[in-house]
Amino acid sequence: MKFAKGRIAVFAKQPLAGRVKTRLIPATGAIGAARIHRKLVVQTVATVSQSDLAPVTLWVAPNRWHPFTQRLQQYYSFELCVQHGLDLGERMASAFRVMLSDAPYALLIGTDCPSIDASYLQQAFDVLEQGADAVFGPAEDGGYVLVGLRRGASLPFSAVEWGSGRVMQQTRRLMRASGMEWKELKPLWDVDYWRDVRRMRRLD
Repeated sequence: MKFAKGRIAVFAKQPLAGRVKTRLIPATGAIGAARIHRKLVVQTVATVSQSDLAPVTLWVAPNRWHPFTQRLQQYYSFELCVQHGLDLGERMASAFRVMLSDAPYALLIGTDCPSIDASYLQQAFDVLEQGADAVFGPAEDGGYVLVGLRRGASLPFSAVEWGSGRVMQQTRRLMRASGMEWKELKPLWDVDYWRDVRRMRRLD
């Protein structure tokens, strides 16, 4: 592993119909949306595991006791943890506190961005290894698909309107106010709507 001292966290919800990919439900139905979500989770876990860049942790919600997660763990090597917190910011902050307690830096990604690959992850690790406090992979819709932090960096997850198109903009404001140094990778797209599913299928 090139960055064996680092960590990669994957945030994922269990594939419960009606609880995941809700913006796809008008086009696919609840079961169809859950099926797409399941495919994205598998693809993301496969990508990070096969990259062999750093140890992988899968952070799930609402709990770890789901047959999907148990089967996934039979094929890929990762530690399984449960997300804790009232909103996404609190859950990410909690995961980073755990990872950075015994690692100098860590990356966190979701499962909505099928174009994240090993090269993108390596670029993010390179930024942190070169001394930046943080690295972000902006999303085309105004959020971000990846965030990485070094140990000792402030956690830039307060006062952010999660799920809005202002997430990256507000995070930049917090970063400037804290005086932290960060870099941004090229923007990527994520899967939220049916048009994104069509875009994803063109990659298959």
